[in-house]
Amino acid sequence: MTLLLLLGACGKSGQFPLQSWLPDAMEGPTPVSALIHAATMVTAGVYLIARSAPLFNLTPTGQTVVCAIGAFTLLLGCIAGCAKDDIKKVLAWSTVSQIGYMFLAVGLGGPAYARWASSTCCATVSSRPACSSAPVR
Repeated sequence: MTLLLLLGACGKSGQFPLQSWLPDAMEGPTPVSALIHAATMVTAGVYLIARSAPLFNLTPTGQTVVCAIGAFTLLLGCIAGCAKDDIKKVLAWSTVSQIGYMFLAVGLGGPAYARWASSTCCATVSSRPACSSAPVR
């Protein structure tokens, strides 16, 4: 059951193996649509995992899989973001990487939840200036 919850959260948050939709979705017509994806929508999957923490605490395998997916996705997002030259793509892959950090923190449990809360705030704040300073067409 926990792995099915994780699959749903991966789809919502753009985590491996379902990460390919997020950069395409953030290419929307306005920077505001990128901000909505980066700051609010994609964090819902992490919130699902955090709210389901009692279930994941009962299954160490589930926690390990959450950590592994988070770690792999954050590395994938970092590498892919460095390879892009379009600012929206860089922002999208940076968002994937930051959400990977959040998955890793939630998967570790315990004191890492504080890191998850701080990542959520930082990802929201750091995405805002990049989106609001972009020209509107």
